[in-house]
Amino acid sequence: MKKYVILYIFLFSILLIGATPPSPLGFLAFASLIPFFNLINNSRLTIKNIFWIGYLSGVIWVGGTIYWISWATVPGFFGVLFYLPLFTALYFMLQKWIVGKVGEAGLFAAPFIWTAIEIIESKGEFGFTWQSIAYTQTYSPRFIQFAHFTGMYGVTFWVILINVLIYFILTAKRKKKIYASAAALLLFLIPWIYGNFTMMNKNIPVQKKIKVALVQGNIDPYKKWTKTFIDSNYVVYKDLSFSVAGQKPDLIVWPETAMPFYIRYKFSRMKQVRLITDSMNSTLLTGAPDYSWDKNGKGHPYNSAFLIKPGIMKMLSYAKMHLVPFSEYVPFRETLPFFGKLIDKLNLDTGDFSAGDSIVVFSFIPRKGNSSIKFGTVICFDSIFPDLVRKFFNKGAQFLVIITNDGWFGRTSGPFQHERIAVLRAIENRAWVVRCANTGISGFIDPYGRYVDKSSIDTRTTIVHDISTNTSLTFFTKHGLIFPNFILIISLLILLVSVFLGNAGKLLKK
Repeated sequence: MKKYVILYIFLFSILLIGATPPSPLGFLAFASLIPFFNLINNSRLTIKNIFWIGYLSGVIWVGGTIYWISWATVPGFFGVLFYLPLFTALYFMLQKWIVGKVGEAGLFAAPFIWTAIEIIESKGEFGFTWQSIAYTQTYSPRFIQFAHFTGMYGVTFWVILINVLIYFILTAKRKKKIYASAAALLLFLIPWIYGNFTMMNKNIPVQKKIKVALVQGNIDPYKKWTKTFIDSNYVVYKDLSFSVAGQKPDLIVWPETAMPFYIRYKFSRMKQVRLITDSMNSTLLTGAPDYSWDKNGKGHPYNSAFLIKPGIMKMLSYAKMHLVPFSEYVPFRETLPFFGKLIDKLNLDTGDFSAGDSIVVFSFIPRKGNSSIKFGTVICFDSIFPDLVRKFFNKGAQFLVIITNDGWFGRTSGPFQHERIAVLRAIENRAWVVRCANTGISGFIDPYGRYVDKSSIDTRTTIVHDISTNTSLTFFTKHGLIFPNFILIISLLILLVSVFLGNAGKLLKK
């Protein structure tokens, strides 16, 4: 492989790794694709060459940003390291093909094709949005307020389009350079002006204010599932919850699987938890496993969230809908039994959870009020899927709670990347996001994507804050599929037009 190709692979990968949280250098993303544009526009490399260059670039990018998966599962990390770079390679290959058909102008297809591939990557059993370019901009909320129209994919499109314009600023002749400079300036200036105007006006209609307490237990995720530790685990959450009793919270939030037992079927344990809610006269949301049987008598365990109200025996629950492949379940176990047996033989310590199948909006009556407050709860991996989150708001949620256990990943980049993802969920739906993590980072994000209070990682603590509820829906919340579908349609048209122009060019040469 030629030295200049290795240099371009390195530049592409390092720029994207450097732009990804927890790095605050999101501006590096605006130049990340320029090395690749230069490579395909100024070389005679074949599409096959470009595919493998893209794949290698993807391997370095994936390895450098989500290496933390190996803290929980080494086989899972190598699976991701094999699978996700295929999408980078696909983009590189398609972009090279388009430029080969229509010339340098084909680079303007980049925002559509890259964004379309991100959208496709989010679908199916192995859907994943964690590496979206959009998340590189979450430290600059003033620039991405337009996401309440387009969702995260609009931010991705914006970043890639600016890459194209900067490339032409650097390489084009004087006249084109001026046009590209003006367009790039506008693409920075308009979102910034709109963001400042939006955040200064604060024109979100406030329905009610409630007080929410987050309890960050900081429990070792490997230790808490042992039978001998269950009592100690409960004492931690009980003591932390009672420590905020004087502040009279309307809602107390515990993280994912804070109670590591089947709370619905353990009366003695349920009694202990109710002691807290009844004594404090506060509603409690906690993560805990759940279980049900289908009509054939087969059992189905769930990773769930339970809402427990003071003085009321009935509990509401939500079961996590997006499970982590090869961690919480084995994909295609039912349709490909031999595959499930192979995974079992390899002893990969894979969970056997079932996915929930319905959106559940919780409701409770706050201390000072006689009408219900409604909110949505998503669990860990759920939170990276914008289309899932918006459905809670369409069903009446007035704010969002994310409960998670990022303790599996230690003090790596993983927990910090996860908490930045929540920023876009707040902006997209213009609503408060309450985030409670076992080991951190817990905090409160306002409807403009700003953390107003947050915890440190690996600390046992509580945070109490007032938030406001909101029943108005953003364009994205109501019509979240319009922009992604538009991108997919235009991308398909670009490919078809490229075929037509390529064939027309051949005919003219003849």
